[in-house]
Amino acid sequence: MSVNVITPFQFDFRPNECHSDGMMRLLLLLLGLASGLSQIAAAQDPTLIAEGDYVAQSENGSKPVAHWKLSQLTNGEYEVTESFVRNPYVTQIFRFDAQFLSVGYSLAINPPSGQSPQSRPDLRPTSFSCIYKANELACDSEYDGRKSHTSIAAKEPYMVVSDEGWFADITWLFTGVVRRMQHTGARETLVNAYVIKDNDTGGIALKPDTPMKLALVGDEEANVLGKMQAVRRYEVRDSADHSVLLVTMDGLVAAVIPNGTADSTRFAMGNYQQYKPLVLNAH
Repeated sequence: MSVNVITPFQFDFRPNECHSDGMMRLLLLLLGLASGLSQIAAAQDPTLIAEGDYVAQSENGSKPVAHWKLSQLTNGEYEVTESFVRNPYVTQIFRFDAQFLSVGYSLAINPPSGQSPQSRPDLRPTSFSCIYKANELACDSEYDGRKSHTSIAAKEPYMVVSDEGWFADITWLFTGVVRRMQHTGARETLVNAYVIKDNDTGGIALKPDTPMKLALVGDEEANVLGKMQAVRRYEVRDSADHSVLLVTMDGLVAAVIPNGTADSTRFAMGNYQQYKPLVLNAH
């Protein structure tokens, strides 16, 4: 009887020969090693924590804008990968450390195959990736094969957005800011904002935007993530719209209400499904 396995060696196993026991042990060892390696590879895959939609909610119902997935990486950090409903070739990623503090943001535009760059110049392959540092915001970009790097002195807490405002998901943008407030214990803070803009050389530039004052108001009950639950209410003050944030006890910004009124169109996490516990302590 012959047993062939996919290894660098080929064994001809004959039970009546004196070396059969040694060959069998080696074969079992190799099979066990292969099984162990496959388990290690599987353990390195990100763990899907939750997924849902970024939706616009109004009196007329909810309209999904994008679909996102929250995963935990093997190093303990988290990332949210999101694609847009109307523009599925646009993908953005929000990155958080193990304490769910913002550490990065990236966006990529991969046009559909066969799309003519002449007819849609805005659909050329584009990407940028930003790293959040304590005192610096650094971004790299690539547009139509040309690479660019830029950085700017930054003060936490802060957020970065593209000047193409429709790309942003403000629930995840504000989640990083709120988590920073919870981590420091601040009930009120000034949030700095930086905008990524195109420059004259085909690269990108970072420009400071008007800061926002964010304040914790208190706790209340609200219908978020598909159920009534206790939330923390934050307000964006000194702004034209005076937005309200409804934040779960886990620290996720579940809804953003512009103007803070019931008849406003709110942006929220909808169709929320959680697969693993998400416990985000303040420290």
